[in-house]
Amino acid sequence: VRVIERLAELPRGRGIPAEQLTAISHAHAGALLSLSQWWIDHGMRESPAQMDDLFHHMVWSGVLWS
Repeated sequence: VRVIERLAELPRGRGIPAEQLTAISHAHAGALLSLSQWWIDHGMRESPAQMDDLFHHMVWSGVLWS
């Protein structure tokens, strides 16, 4: 929900139709689960904060790119 709300607040996000915002949020949720599984499978060497930063960087970079 937080991602959808924040996407809708961005200048570029205001033009994204609601159904696309929902699809984008599901894609990001899947990416988060996949990244979390990768992190666990690789021994959780990075800190949770580093993983959080990486995930948010990926999400917001993709939003700014579109």
